[in-house]
Amino acid sequence: WYQRRVHGGFEVKTEGDAFFVTFADPGDALLWCLAVQRDLLTAPWPRAALHLGPARVEEDGTGRITFKGPRVRMGMHVGTPIPKENPITLRTDYFGRVVNYAARVGAVGFGGQLLLSMEGFRKVLEARDISATVIDILEQNDTVCLNELGCSAFILGTFTLKGIESINGGETLIEIRAHELVGRHFEPLTQRTEDPNSPLHPVAETRHSKLLMAQELVDLNDFPASAPSQAESHRPLSFDLARSDSDSNLPV
Repeated sequence: WYQRRVHGGFEVKTEGDAFFVTFADPGDALLWCLAVQRDLLTAPWPRAALHLGPARVEEDGTGRITFKGPRVRMGMHVGTPIPKENPITLRTDYFGRVVNYAARVGAVGFGGQLLLSMEGFRKVLEARDISATVIDILEQNDTVCLNELGCSAFILGTFTLKGIESINGGETLIEIRAHELVGRHFEPLTQRTEDPNSPLHPVAETRHSKLLMAQELVDLNDFPASAPSQAESHRPLSFDLARSDSDSNLPV
């Protein structure tokens, strides 16, 4: 499936319109997610499809295209799942809290949005030998530029995830955007909490207003176009990638 072998990914299964994919290295997982978002933007979608609401073309204030084609939401978490062999496919399947957590993170975003748990973000930094002081900068400024990975990180706030027992009083969610897509605009995640069946509930005030300010300060000309080199790692991790049916009615 799309470029997963390039980044060492393993497609566990599909559930409806969602893909469950695992990687041994969290840095590889993030690079794969970024590659998918970039290539969805540049894919040769049929002109008729681009007239549909969920796939319409949108630009930022500078005229740069930020949306074009189906919008795929993604969620990423890290941990050690419980492996079991599927008796029908004879392929390895994964279970446990880490899988449920990843699914929840993937379910709360908007189409075209990539969300990470704070633990997932920490492990990405470790896998790419990026100083943990980046997290301090992120928490102080609500945003940080990661040139090593070709993306920027935005802290969205602290939430409780439905069905997930919080150890530290809530889960901090991080949004990651490729530098080319930093002009994308999303509504605050608090809109996901208006539905009583929502999997997301805020613990503290979200930082959406500061996020918009941070976007305006970004200079896209400062970002490198080349992809970073990839270090090797073999940690057992689990990630979930989910496409929102409400955000796209097109097959991907």
